[in-house]
Amino acid sequence: MTQAQSLDVLNLLEQLEESVLDGTRVPLSGRILVRENDLLDLLDDVRAGLPAAIQQAQQILERQAQILAEAQQQAQAIVAQAQQERALLIEQNSIRLQVEREAQQLRQQTQQECEALRQQAIAEATQIRGEAQQFQLQVRQETDSSRQQTQAEVDQLRSQTQQQLAEQRQRTLVECEELRRGADSYADQVLRDMEQRLTQMMQIIRNGRQALNLSENTPPPTARRRSR
Repeated sequence: MTQAQSLDVLNLLEQLEESVLDGTRVPLSGRILVRENDLLDLLDDVRAGLPAAIQQAQQILERQAQILAEAQQQAQAIVAQAQQERALLIEQNSIRLQVEREAQQLRQQTQQECEALRQQAIAEATQIRGEAQQFQLQVRQETDSSRQQTQAEVDQLRSQTQQQLAEQRQRTLVECEELRRGADSYADQVLRDMEQRLTQMMQIIRNGRQALNLSENTPPPTARRRSR
């Protein structure tokens, strides 16, 4: 039914009302005399237009219910997606914390290994120094005729010992630095990947919230009431 047809039905009702109000009143009876034919014609016209008006009203109600159902379904889908994204974020955060713990453990392990290597180097140096001192003591007990030769051997052994200590210390420092760099590089790469994933997930949640707010702020269609 078109808007013009709806207006026709309203006009017919107004004409019917005017016919009743314009009728002749019967004194002391509360009755009104109207023209029967005019009244019946108006009633027939109203009766003919009512089914279309009722059908239009029914269609409007059905459309409104459909829009509300679609909006509710869309809102539920957005909420479900947001919940999934939230669960995924929680999982990603747990993974990030686990990676940080593993990185911390790796740093501690590296420090422990470096400390162990340093202690080992100190122990080896102490042992070598003790052996050198013992050898030097034995040399002193040799005869004066072989003192010069023995002193040369002692100096050579001392030089070799110092060189071995320097090489051992350098190797220890290089190994410690490589372990530290490897641990820091691994932790930095993992945290950078986690930051990128979390940024993407936050963008998806913002889009879902914007779509949900847009659906909630769209007012449903309302039926107009004609004032007399």
